[in-house]
Amino acid sequence: MVVNNLVHHLREAGLTEYEARAYITLVRENPLTAYEIARRSGIPTSKVYGVVSRLAERGVLSVRGEGRARSYVPIDAEEFVSGLRGRIHDTLVQIEGGLATLGLPDSPGVPQGTAQDTLIAPYNDLEAVKALLAANPRGPRVQTGASSPWPRSTSGTTYIS
Repeated sequence: MVVNNLVHHLREAGLTEYEARAYITLVRENPLTAYEIARRSGIPTSKVYGVVSRLAERGVLSVRGEGRARSYVPIDAEEFVSGLRGRIHDTLVQIEGGLATLGLPDSPGVPQGTAQDTLIAPYNDLEAVKALLAANPRGPRVQTGASSPWPRSTSGTTYIS
């Protein structure tokens, strides 16, 4: 039951059912070959190679060895969850901004000067923020998080000098 709930939540976070089952299987026991992952997780053997390939491309697991000796190891669960959190947060920020402006420069309530002066960096990417600040030295006001429409929330605005 716990595994089914976890698979459900991982699917809500953007993984396919097979990707979720493969990751859970590897967290429980590793390293494993693709064939072993298929046997332990119930993923069809014909599908498991594509699943582990996608997970490796996403950085969710690492590959050890070559050819038939190739095995897979998951990234640390804390690192995995942190990556999901950042990706989901970035998606929510993009949704919030898109809904607020509907992607139009002349959206109601958004002054043209504000839209022109807005710089967006990927979530949790310090180098991108540094590059934006270096390329745009004029603006000392930095939005460090999405403002919330919920009552009593605080904006993530920070002033820097």
